Amino acid sequence: MKKKITLSILLSICLFVTVNAQQWASTGAGPFGSNEMFVVDNTIRTYSIVANYQSSDNGDTWTVDTMIGMGQYPDIYSIAKCGNKYFSGDEYGKLFESTDAINWTLNHTFASGPLPFILVDGNNIYVVGDGVGIYYSTDAGANWSTGNSGLSNTGNDISQIVKVGSDIFISTLDGVYKSTDNCATWVQKINGLPASMQCNGIAYNGGALLTSGYGIGVYRSTDLGETWTQVTNGFNGFLYVGGFYTNGNLTVVGGSTSTAHFSTDGGASWTKINNGTATGFDVFKDFEVFNGILFAATSNWCLKVALSDLGIGTAVSENTVSKNKFSVYPNPSMNTVTFDFGSSTVTVHDVAIYNSVGELVKHLKLTNNKSIISISDFPAGNYFFTSSEGTVKVVR
Repeated sequence: MKKKITLSILLSICLFVTVNAQQWASTGAGPFGSNEMFVVDNTIRTYSIVANYQSSDNGDTWTVDTMIGMGQYPDIYSIAKCGNKYFSGDEYGKLFESTDAINWTLNHTFASGPLPFILVDGNNIYVVGDGVGIYYSTDAGANWSTGNSGLSNTGNDISQIVKVGSDIFISTLDGVYKSTDNCATWVQKINGLPASMQCNGIAYNGGALLTSGYGIGVYRSTDLGETWTQVTNGFNGFLYVGGFYTNGNLTVVGGSTSTAHFSTDGGASWTKINNGTATGFDVFKDFEVFNGILFAATSNWCLKVALSDLGIGTAVSENTVSKNKFSVYPNPSMNTVTFDFGSSTVTVHDVAIYNSVGELVKHLKLTNNKSIISISDFPAGNYFFTSSEGTVKVVR
């Protein structure tokens, strides 16, 4: 599921707050059966085959978005941002691009079938082709290649993709696969997973990989997929979980019957978000953090809950990355990152790096618009690179 920060932000995570009050509340009328949620220009947006909506008042009211250039019935299955462009995949193997998320042009037509997930890492774009493999571009969508060598037939049925340093992981109907050569070849990583586990989600947070299987629950790896262990703390026997969403040190996994859980310790323990006004039959499709609120797109209505009710004092929000005037790549990275301020006329770039609990890790003054910085001595985790020109979340 995807992924965004404001310019001057206090990053403080309250880990020891009682969370008994948290519960879902319904947003205003409008969105129904949404596949995706995304933040564009300070609005929260939903996408479905029925209609697409946007809200600028935290979901209290919604207006219909008219998607131009996608045909009469746009059916967005995935969306992400690369540089100043948005990319979206539909149910029919078509990838579109846009600079405003309203007016779209066709970027590429892949094999028929849904494109359920897009991952962006600098100029690298990875698009999941359901039943085919991974389509990837190393030049911001100008050219495309297909990566499926080593995948089984059911290994081509992919739900999510995550990148940790230079390693790429995918969740498939044949377990988890890992690539160390940018999708050219894949190796299955299922040691500790139940036999024939069909994985429907993968994420990385707090130094741990997470995968999930419907009816099987969540499994966790702290050695980059070499071994897996089931996580039971907080699920209380509830095993019907789907894909993951991460934001800062927050990880959310949705399930059926209006049940979702969250974790702030890399998936080691979980807390259920109470149903509240959810109908009881909602299946969670996607999540987004916006203005201190966790939003959820479900098979029915859209829901929301304040992050403060989850015990998180200040949202580590990624949702204004579209306003950033610089980029940091590769992301995630294990060793070095490049700060790229493009054609900025700023003489000295004052950059502060914070960890996920708001502690200042490093302060830099960069005199070039493109600078390479070592982060090899940073502990694994999420970091926030802030300057007067924006903030970017980087995973180490």
